[in-house]
Amino acid sequence: MLIEFSVENYKSFRDRACFSMEATADRNHPENVIHNSKHDVLKTAAMYGANASGKTKLIDAVNICKMFVILSHTHQVGGKLNHTPFAFDSGCGGKPTFFEVVFTAGETRYRYSFSYYRDHIVSEELFFSPNGREAMVFSRDRQKFAFNRDREIQDANSKKVRENVLYISVAAQFNYKIACDVVDWFGNNLMVIAGGGFYSVGELIEAMSADKDLKRGVIRALNVADLGITDMKNNAKTNIGMQAGTPLISALPLYPVQDIWFSHSVKSAEGHALTVDLPMTSESSGTTQLVLLAGAVIKALSRYDSTLVIDELGINLHPDICKWVVELFHDARNNRNNAQLIFNTHNTELQNLDVFRRDQIWFVEKDDTGASSLKSLSDYRERSDKNIRNGYLAGRYGGKPFISPEILF
Repeated sequence: MLIEFSVENYKSFRDRACFSMEATADRNHPENVIHNSKHDVLKTAAMYGANASGKTKLIDAVNICKMFVILSHTHQVGGKLNHTPFAFDSGCGGKPTFFEVVFTAGETRYRYSFSYYRDHIVSEELFFSPNGREAMVFSRDRQKFAFNRDREIQDANSKKVRENVLYISVAAQFNYKIACDVVDWFGNNLMVIAGGGFYSVGELIEAMSADKDLKRGVIRALNVADLGITDMKNNAKTNIGMQAGTPLISALPLYPVQDIWFSHSVKSAEGHALTVDLPMTSESSGTTQLVLLAGAVIKALSRYDSTLVIDELGINLHPDICKWVVELFHDARNNRNNAQLIFNTHNTELQNLDVFRRDQIWFVEKDDTGASSLKSLSDYRERSDKNIRNGYLAGRYGGKPFISPEILF
């Protein structure tokens, strides 16, 4: 599960910002906390802020960090890295981007970080706490490596690492167990929905065909959410377009066409049960989004210690659906595997201390220099009976746009 994520000099985050899922001493809603002997971690967290405040950029940072870890070994010699420093300060272009992730995989706590420029990795470190005490696994300063354990194995792995590639990614390729555990967590336990769904509808249907438990969970969720969808089918074909050999299309490649249908359970005018199949193109955007969201949510809830991160939860969804999704993670009967949900949203109906603890609500704000910062509601020390929604809309916690009264024309 995720404990902390820190970012510095990435897009709108000029200064180091730390997003924490570690529970504070707040005694409200103990059901919203994963309790264990080492640390208490929140099950969910919501981020609010004005448009262009940096909410999506923070989730972008989580996603690019994940992609670096699981794909870095594929970087070619001389390949350029996605270095997108803070743009409104000329000095930041000459500084590296930095990411740090603190998480647990099984019973072990890890702290992994790296920094990079466009053409090389600057630093990289991994610490872990197998016995409750943090110890270094490796440290890197450009192409200089230091190891505190398994020195012979790690030294051999480090000689295969190019300057634009993360050591952790290469070490996992050569089956170094600690590296494999870290990369596995990033690849399978950290699920990010940014700029699209975790699945496409076609991919979800394919995954459901291979995993009957996933299918049962998704269909059940869609029925609980009152969509009445009982099945989904993909009759995918290959479209060859016009007659083969026609000069106009002779050079066109074949391409797959989705032929997706949703089965709906309805009643006839006479009250008889009917099943009606409709093409996905006939469904609302909200229905399609909820189908994809259900797939990601069920996948997260079914995997131990998973963390689902969603950009813009609530677009095209009813507020009650959003609340229901959040409460699935709070409810121990549904969330038996200590899954987490982190999301940003403009849905102020969720700004409710009957749903969240104060440490579960975060605000992202951009200052006059264009730099984003993070702040938790816990930092404001509000009473538990405070109307958070009204305070947010009044601008008490920042993260609210200032709309000028000037006339446009």
